[in-house]
Amino acid sequence: MKKYAFIGIALAFGVLAYSQTQPEELKPSVMQEQTSQTADIKVEKLTVCTGIENKEPVGEAVTFARETGKVYTWTKLSAKTFPTKIKHAYYVNQKKAGEIELAVKFSSFRTWSSKNVWPGAWKVEALDEAGNLLSVMEFTITSQSQITQ
Repeated sequence: MKKYAFIGIALAFGVLAYSQTQPEELKPSVMQEQTSQTADIKVEKLTVCTGIENKEPVGEAVTFARETGKVYTWTKLSAKTFPTKIKHAYYVNQKKAGEIELAVKFSSFRTWSSKNVWPGAWKVEALDEAGNLLSVMEFTITSQSQITQ
């Protein structure tokens, strides 16, 4: 029995030593997440939509027709410390197009902002008060009149 225990321990140490000394090219790559959380705020959902009804997003999409004119960024989050604030920072074609500060009044909270939009590659970043990235959503306003699905 001692013989098998010794083999098991030796095998475990061998696997541990091998996994720690693997060359970089053999280690699995880790995809960079598009969301990061601070200790105080966690974004549960970030979405872009065409409207808000009963405090919920409607018309969620990642591609919108040019006639859309205005989109809403809806955020559901939980905060350990409140009241606090977050920001929605809008970018079009990699240039900042605006920033909107939003109050977070409760530990579980839904909030949203709206932005007039035009054709281009857009993204909106949810940031905490210190400017740390909480979440990001990319979307497109097409130059076409209608979106076919």
